[in-house]
Amino acid sequence: MKNENKNLSRIEALQYMIDATPYKKLATQAELYNYPYKDNEVAEDLKGYITLGYGLNLTAHEDAYFKPEEKLTKAESMIAYLESRNPSEPEPTPPTEDPV
Repeated sequence: MKNENKNLSRIEALQYMIDATPYKKLATQAELYNYPYKDNEVAEDLKGYITLGYGLNLTAHEDAYFKPEEKLTKAESMIAYLESRNPSEPEPTPPTEDPV
């Protein structure tokens, strides 16, 4: 039996949300995406989920870091769940890369 009171990490919550959609197969194709965050410690096989979540407006856009292992609060989990059920149009965001 799963521990239903377990705090989920940001990446676990995002994987559950995307796996419940028709986009699950696309999320496993990380090589198709341009990763939008500055996190370097993210496993390559998770970058597709994170980038797809970013594109679907399921992840925060105001920070340059995704922080995949950070635990979600119950309020954040509920907001993420509601957003996944009725995604809003993503707002355009400026590039996060520093000019060369």
